[in-house]
Amino acid sequence: MRRIRRRVRAKLLQCFCAGFVNPAFIERPPQYVARFLSPAESRNFAKDPECDMTEDFVAEALAKGDECFGILDGQTLAAYSWYSTKPTRIRPPDLFLRIDGHYIYMYKGFTVTEGNGSTRLARRWPCRPS
Repeated sequence: MRRIRRRVRAKLLQCFCAGFVNPAFIERPPQYVARFLSPAESRNFAKDPECDMTEDFVAEALAKGDECFGILDGQTLAAYSWYSTKPTRIRPPDLFLRIDGHYIYMYKGFTVTEGNGSTRLARRWPCRPS
């Protein structure tokens, strides 16, 4: 079995399809602004290493028409996720995720963490929809 694991690499991707969004998930504390970021904003946030997206990644995503949805706490990016209908490069770099073009899918979701490991959103957005 160890020999097989050394020679075969596997990647497990989890997907789900949402036909309904619970309205409670749309509510947010007033200090947060949730919206699609402009290409210039996405490029600017990519310069910050804490945002976990490189300038090359953003350039490739924007070139194929992907959009970044961000949650802003003032001028600070607290969380983001990318949306696409086109194939997306994953790891290893020559592998692409392809979803039927009738669907918009989310990838590269990220929440910025504070120095103590907690997330900015978890501390300031404590209510969880049931």
